[in-house]
Amino acid sequence: MSDERPQEEEAHRKEGPLEQDLYQAQQPEATTPADQAAQAPGLRPGWSVPRDHLPRPTYWPVVMALGITFMCFGVVTTFIISAVGLILFIISTVGWIGDIRNEQREHAGDH
Repeated sequence: MSDERPQEEEAHRKEGPLEQDLYQAQQPEATTPADQAAQAPGLRPGWSVPRDHLPRPTYWPVVMALGITFMCFGVVTTFIISAVGLILFIISTVGWIGDIRNEQREHAGDH
């Protein structure tokens, strides 16, 4: 019988040991005992395959840090600066959570 392995696997076999370890780490995690027996040796028990995308860049962490700084500076100066910091903190928290929820909705079909 002929060799029926996918061409992708053949290409990874020709690469060096580091590339082979990375390929093996991308194999899906075994869920049943039969799958665990056939699991790639490069993926340790309890490990999972990393996500295939990075989150979008956002300014919300910077706005949150600015709000926290204003709140702390307002403690030693005046409550108005603390109030501005609190407003910035609340806006950044809502915006950041909204970004996370939108990203989860967009990538829900990928998994």
